[in-house]
Amino acid sequence: MSARFCTLFSSLSLLFLLTENTALAWPPTYGSEFNFSNNKMEHARQARKKNKAKLGARWENPDEHEQAEATRFSEAVKTACHEDCTVTAHTGKFGATEYRVQHKNGYGFNIAVDPMYVEIQTEPQTLDQLRSTEDMAQKFIFDIADSIGLTKDDNAHFNIGIKSAFEDNPNAFLRFFSNYHNFPQLASGAIGVDFANAPPLSHLEQGQRNAFQDILDQANRRKFKDLESITQKIQIKVYTSTPAFDVGFHYQGISLKNAQHLSGSDKPFEFRAPRQPLNAHERTLLAEMFERRMEFERGVTDPIVYLDLPQNNNYSNHEIANSFRAYIEEMNGDWDHFKLLLPEEMREIQPDAFIKSALDWANLKQVRELQYHLPYVGSSEWTRKKFLDLLSDESSKNSGNGMKLIEEVQKLYEKSNNFYIRDSLRKFLERVKKIDHWSSISAPKAEVEYKELSCFRRLLSVFR
Repeated sequence: MSARFCTLFSSLSLLFLLTENTALAWPPTYGSEFNFSNNKMEHARQARKKNKAKLGARWENPDEHEQAEATRFSEAVKTACHEDCTVTAHTGKFGATEYRVQHKNGYGFNIAVDPMYVEIQTEPQTLDQLRSTEDMAQKFIFDIADSIGLTKDDNAHFNIGIKSAFEDNPNAFLRFFSNYHNFPQLASGAIGVDFANAPPLSHLEQGQRNAFQDILDQANRRKFKDLESITQKIQIKVYTSTPAFDVGFHYQGISLKNAQHLSGSDKPFEFRAPRQPLNAHERTLLAEMFERRMEFERGVTDPIVYLDLPQNNNYSNHEIANSFRAYIEEMNGDWDHFKLLLPEEMREIQPDAFIKSALDWANLKQVRELQYHLPYVGSSEWTRKKFLDLLSDESSKNSGNGMKLIEEVQKLYEKSNNFYIRDSLRKFLERVKKIDHWSSISAPKAEVEYKELSCFRRLLSVFR
């Protein structure tokens, strides 16, 4: 994994502003930050590090080595595009010379430097625009990098315009944000991993996660009226620290630092974990996956919940692949299409018995696999329906394992202090109870508890 120390204020975000999309409603806009390196830049950074007593904080900054490679990249682009593009030099971050590439058809990107890297910052585009210019991105970014001997970094940040994606619907954004973190495997190896630069929410302190639960509680009671109130609240209350660095507001799985003050503009929020695409098509595929997810969640009316799953730095390939499959299949996505986003060694891992909906209740290995999916009963109707289908099989009762599973759900209910998760678990148990062979199970009563909790929440709101 690359030990890349990113600058606090990405020029990619500036690019979003300079090319601001005036149509803020759907469809979303997407921007990427691609990083390319070589031995010269790596050795230059190592030399600066050895000399950091003399250089001070400047040792982390790029120098003439990165600048030379960025210039080489710009010259190769200019040669490849002939008269069909302009390459304009301008001063960028670190005071270095950057190069803005603009093609006659409107496609463009910026060539910049970062410590140990040539950094390519793409302009914001809709999914249709990404598809229509995919060949150009391949030719003028990925193929150029290959032709001049630059190698791809492990990670490449991915941006979505918050206004174009969610208009001014704070709860829609929060649902998308929460569900990304309800699948921590996404940022633990499925689409990328960089726990230092991009920790999932599960890696933050319990107090930070509690603060996020507080925000969701308020959102479910419609306390937020705009996107800024949400992004600012997360920035101030949740992003107070980060495990590896002392800049909590920046080094997070989803960075919101540029989505604080929108003023009607389409500013980006940044996914920091995604791995660098091998080619332009993989970048398009990532945008397609997130857009499909946003479209799916537009039709979800359940309360927004964060499952607060325990931190896990060592998910198995099987766990990562099946979690990713659940994320895709829940939104009725095409597995064979989106599996290309996974590392190659995970793409052909077979679905577990739960996802296949083909469970042998007497097979203890298959039954144990159900435990992995149980927490999602509290957040996902797709998961609830699949469990109900499995429990409808009489062998679930005859084996005795179905009752054990129901008891696990009851334990989740008893342990949870989140009303919305508890309510989903309770309603699930009521639905199980309607299955003939499970009619004798006990399901929690809701009415009194709901009223007591509502009263408690109203009292709390007085003091907030």
